[in-house]
Amino acid sequence: MKPSRLILYITLLLPLPVAASLSMAPPPDPAAQSVEFVSSTLALPPDVLRRVSMAAEQGDAEAEYAMGRLHEQGYGLPLDQQLARQWFLRAADHGSADAQFSLAMMMLNGVGGGKDEAAALHRYQQAAQQGMPAAWYNMGVMLENGVAGPRDVPAAMQAYQKAAVLGLPQAQYNLAQLLDSGEEVQRDAGAAFNWYRLAAESGLPAAQNNLATFYLAGDGVERDLVAALYWFYQAARQNYPLARDNLQRLCEHGLQPACSLY
Repeated sequence: MKPSRLILYITLLLPLPVAASLSMAPPPDPAAQSVEFVSSTLALPPDVLRRVSMAAEQGDAEAEYAMGRLHEQGYGLPLDQQLARQWFLRAADHGSADAQFSLAMMMLNGVGGGKDEAAALHRYQQAAQQGMPAAWYNMGVMLENGVAGPRDVPAAMQAYQKAAVLGLPQAQYNLAQLLDSGEEVQRDAGAAFNWYRLAAESGLPAAQNNLATFYLAGDGVERDLVAALYWFYQAARQNYPLARDNLQRLCEHGLQPACSLY
């Protein structure tokens, strides 16, 4: 049932804190990949490892990617970041989106070889064009922060939106922040609210906190104190400091329902 709307009759004297930008998305989880033999076990059956190695030597992209992960994590093969990067490069050139993403991470951080931000951005773009949300997101982070070239907020927003539409909460959050800030783009409170809402519904506490501030201020949405308290509470119960601080400040300003929520 939709919460009843209440009139907020108190005035907050200070602005509520807003969460900061998030960091890069992590590389794909080996356990989530289509290659079943990449698992959390340290010892692989010799026949499985032999088949993987043979397929990789024959140019199979998924097997090449698997060899890279095995060396990267030390699963049944020596831990060797340089070899991992070489295998990722081979697999990436053969079209593996997972390898393109993992190679970009290594290039960006100088793991297993030299640091090359421009090449990392290119590899993220390759993976993104194959529909990988995390690659679109990391492209957005690089473009927003001027990594590998001049800062480009409109291009960052486009990359974030690609990932956001594909359901990545971090991208929905970062896109909302840019739309909220109006930095180098026209501010759109309604669109920011909608993206914060999607990220909040996925459980992202930073988005829950910021969504609550929109409800509290009536920014991009009708003011709704009940909804504001609900979303502050959802973030606070995940031990998100800004949400707890906001509930405390609401309590100090005389809003009694907030006093029992932090």
